[in-house]
Amino acid sequence: MGGLEATEQDEKLGREEGHSQDLGGTGQKSSHNAGDQELGAALDIASSSKQLNYAKRAIKNIISVTTHTMLHLGCGAGGHDYHFKKHFKVTGVDVSQGMLDIAKKTNPDVTYVLGDMRSINLSEKFDAVVIPDSIAYMSTVGDLKQTLMNATGHLKTGGVLLVVAHTKEEFSEHNFVYTGSEDNIHITLFENNHIISDSTYEATMIYLIRKEAETSIHHETHTLGLFPYEQWLSIFKECQLQVEVINTDHLYDDYLLEEGEFKLKVFIGTLL
Repeated sequence: MGGLEATEQDEKLGREEGHSQDLGGTGQKSSHNAGDQELGAALDIASSSKQLNYAKRAIKNIISVTTHTMLHLGCGAGGHDYHFKKHFKVTGVDVSQGMLDIAKKTNPDVTYVLGDMRSINLSEKFDAVVIPDSIAYMSTVGDLKQTLMNATGHLKTGGVLLVVAHTKEEFSEHNFVYTGSEDNIHITLFENNHIISDSTYEATMIYLIRKEAETSIHHETHTLGLFPYEQWLSIFKECQLQVEVINTDHLYDDYLLEEGEFKLKVFIGTLL
C-alpha cells in the first residue's frame, strides 16, 4: 500500500504498528487493534505470489539489460521481496521501522531503507522501480504526483516504473476473503472496500489469526485514494514516461464474496 519517514503524526496514527499492507503514510485514518507484525509478514508471503509473478514477467519483458536492479517503494514486511529477490537485486523502502525489521529477517540479502517514497533520495538509479500495492495510500493528487516524480527520478534511462492501481472509473465496492498459512500460523483476512468521497475509499480489514491453540482477531481501517484514468496518464506524461497499460481484471476475482470483478491496471512506464 510505502513509505513515509516516521513522524510524530504517523506514530500517533499507529504507523509503527501496521500489518504487511500498511505501507503508505499520508496521514490517512488508520485504526488498529494490531497483533504480531510477524503474522502480517506470513500473510504477505502466502498471498502475494500471483500478482508478483505477473509483475516480474511484465518487467522482464521490457527491460533488456542482463542484471536487474529494483527499487521497491512500499515494501512493508518483505513478502513481495521474498519473490522479487529471486530475479532482481532489490532495495526496499518503507515508513515503518517495525515492518523493515521483519523484512530484514525474511530477506537478509535485500537492502532496506526507512524513508518517505514521496521524497526519499537514495542517490542511485535503478533498472526498475515498482509500487505493486502501496500507491493507493497516496490519497491526494499532490501526493500521487510527488511519489511518481520521485520514483521516476530513481530510474536509469530505459528503466521501467511499474505501478499497480485502481482507477476511479472502474472501482466498485467489494468484500473479499483471503487465507494463508506458514509454519504453525494460519490467517484469514476479511476485507471491505467502501467509497466515502469523490476521491477516496475506505478499506477495513479484519484478521482471524490462529497460532497453534491460540486464536486472536485484529482490525485495521485505511483511507485510500481514487483517481481518474486520465489523471494517471497526465502524471505519467509529466514524468516523461512512455506508458503501457495492462488490465488485470480477474486477478482477485477468486477472493470476492459476491459476484463481480475487481479491476486493476498495471501502469508500465519506460523512461526514454
